[in-house]
Amino acid sequence: MIRERRLEDWPGIMRLERCFPTNQRFCRKMLDIMVDEGAMCFVEADYDHNGIVGCIWIDGNEISSLAVLPAYRGRGVAGRLVDAALADIRKATNGTAQLDGRPAAVPALRLYLRHGFVPVKFKPNYYAKGDPSLFMVKVF
Repeated sequence: MIRERRLEDWPGIMRLERCFPTNQRFCRKMLDIMVDEGAMCFVEADYDHNGIVGCIWIDGNEISSLAVLPAYRGRGVAGRLVDAALADIRKATNGTAQLDGRPAAVPALRLYLRHGFVPVKFKPNYYAKGDPSLFMVKVF
């Protein structure tokens, strides 16, 4: 079930962040700042087993982060989260969605392509430690 983040979801969201390598994680303080500045978070919960199994962060028309527990990958969780984020972005913005993706994250890039995102620009040294980004846009 996809829904907006609730206060009691923070432990599950932080568990998802720990699935990322250290240099790719958001800390709780950064996520709090994002919330204070208006960012939205949708989560997928599996109440019978693991609580929060996936989340997606959006800030305006930008998808900032997408995370799914490893045991739930390949089950459509990420696609449902992207669908929810795009529906929210479509209602609230000027008709475009955008994101910066890591070129090494091939499954994520394939997901974004399936959802209509188009690569626009390669950004070398975009992330910490010099990792590049692939800037992608979707026009509704």
